[in-house]
Amino acid sequence: MDIRVTSIGEGFSETASGPFDGRYMRKLFAHGEELARAGVAFDPKPAAARSLAAR
Repeated sequence: MDIRVTSIGEGFSETASGPFDGRYMRKLFAHGEELARAGVAFDPKPAAARSLAAR
């Protein structure tokens, strides 16, 4: 089974001012869209798994 995972990485540094911050959501969407257009939005090995493997 091939599983692909996406996450909010270190390249996104915005912070939300509350649970439904429209400005934050639009920036997060734009960031995800940029990653998708570059072909790097999904990763077969999530960052957390890579950091655990490096220990």
